[in-house]
Amino acid sequence: MLMYEIATVKPPFYDQTHDSNLLFKIGKGFRPSIPDGIPMDYVQLINLCWDNEPHNRPSVEKIRDTVDYLYCETKNSQSEIGARFSDADKICKNFENLILRSTLTQFIQVDLLVNICPNALR
Repeated sequence: MLMYEIATVKPPFYDQTHDSNLLFKIGKGFRPSIPDGIPMDYVQLINLCWDNEPHNRPSVEKIRDTVDYLYCETKNSQSEIGARFSDADKICKNFENLILRSTLTQFIQVDLLVNICPNALR
């Protein structure tokens, strides 16, 4: 859910009543809809994190490594991933609440937290 909130700058289920019905739906696999314009590489990572089976979800280290890789690829104009993020930036530039570059920057900040205070997320 953190990746969703960082990408959209909105809390998950911001438009729904937070009650037992929502809790039940989440338990059955209900997830917030991901807005158009988010690069598929990032959407795939979000979906992995949302797997109903906790043992199928990536570790914090795997998420960090993937986000680091995606960030590096955004700097490579010849990369397919870089092109997708660049296209997403063009699509999303009219969305005030969707800031892709800041998403990756915030994950790097989380990475720093993990490296400086490794017990903080345990």
